[in-house]
Amino acid sequence: MHIWNYFWAFKSFLDLAKGNKAYIFIADYHSLTSVHSKDTLEHNKLRLLKEYFALLPVDTEVIVYEQSKVKRINDFIFSISVSLILASVILIVLFANALSNM
Repeated sequence: MHIWNYFWAFKSFLDLAKGNKAYIFIADYHSLTSVHSKDTLEHNKLRLLKEYFALLPVDTEVIVYEQSKVKRINDFIFSISVSLILASVILIVLFANALSNM
């Protein structure tokens, strides 16, 4: 983990995790475009988890999901994609209404 990753992404995750459940999702499918060795991929995932666990508060309950181990991940991705599209359409309509009321 580099310093910018810590301040721009991980610090807010740490703040939210204090006394709460922390959900870590390891998106390992897209790393297959650059990592072709199973051993290297497993090593990288383990290193990532060690970095996260080393910095999390002691009272944090951690739940880890690995993308490659989630059954029916394509259904999950489709659901998220549809939700994002619907949210975008709603924001566009709200924005258009706000402009028309100006």
